[in-house]
Amino acid sequence: MQDDCIDDFDAIVDGSIIDIGGSRLDSYTLGQLKSSFTGARLRGDRPCLPDELLYDDAGLQIWSDIIYLPEYYQTRDEIAILERNGSEVGSLVKPRTTLFDIGAGDTRKVAHLLDVIEERGIPATYLALDISESSLSDNLAFLCSRYSNVRCIGLWGTFSDAISLCNKVPSPRLFLSLGSVLCNDPTERAVESLRSWASQMREEDMMLVGMDGHSRPQDYGKVWTSYHGNDELFNRFWENGFRHANRLVESEWFKASDWAVRAVIEDNPVCHRFILTATRDLCLGDSGIKFNEGEEIDWFDAHKYGEMDVRKMCIAAGLVVKSVWKAQDSEMRQYLIKQPSCSDSKPDLKPLDT
Repeated sequence: MQDDCIDDFDAIVDGSIIDIGGSRLDSYTLGQLKSSFTGARLRGDRPCLPDELLYDDAGLQIWSDIIYLPEYYQTRDEIAILERNGSEVGSLVKPRTTLFDIGAGDTRKVAHLLDVIEERGIPATYLALDISESSLSDNLAFLCSRYSNVRCIGLWGTFSDAISLCNKVPSPRLFLSLGSVLCNDPTERAVESLRSWASQMREEDMMLVGMDGHSRPQDYGKVWTSYHGNDELFNRFWENGFRHANRLVESEWFKASDWAVRAVIEDNPVCHRFILTATRDLCLGDSGIKFNEGEEIDWFDAHKYGEMDVRKMCIAAGLVVKSVWKAQDSEMRQYLIKQPSCSDSKPDLKPLDT
């Protein structure tokens, strides 16, 4: 189904998947892959492979296994927040609200919130954005069988595709960004991402943002373990990303044996990062892109921002944090965010690096 059908929002059938750019995703990701090398080298930076390579149909299945590992606390803690506070969040949802999930992925998490809305008998629409049509199809089948009050619709495309159609989605809207997605960037880029969505928000709209705040030195061991609890699964994740890249370029640019994977935890801001290191001198197919042994590529970084950091980023993006919910014995939080109103006190506009 093409995105022009969203002009008649109320007529969209439960379980529909709307192509808002997903059919062009291969071309988009290929462009991102090529520019990741040329752009970085012009700037003198270490290249960073696009995350879209990891989240194809097969990659999302592997990722779904990773996020439910015992060591991977983020999913477990965010579900705990929704279980404990879902009634409070759900009470804010007015009839005919559109819940706009900007990066749905595995929907078992958001189901805890949708359950509350269903139990209250509130008519609502859930829009699930994903770059995998197969994942959307599977998740919508699960959700549509579960709800009668909540209409569930898939949006197949990227963040940029979704922003471009925001004005077609009626308010009130609750934008959802669970799983530390929206702010998972260096501070300035995270602010720009928040600002891009803030520009689409109307007075009655809200945003629920999940963010991992394990950013203190004493948290580093917990963070490290969460990404290293099952090396076999993560290796499958990387190798599937290599296969996806090779399919896009129609050549064998990447071989797992040519790259060693290591990880670091950086600070200011705190970030766990996986890094690929060339094990020999390489040339990527006939592209002319060369790597000397020991040269590196970034892939899959996970930023950690505490509550004060998130509040400052929201202020810089022209938003205000209205409520915060925290998982017990954890630094995982969810933030309810809005555009400021006349009743809001003037925010403390301190620099982000204070």
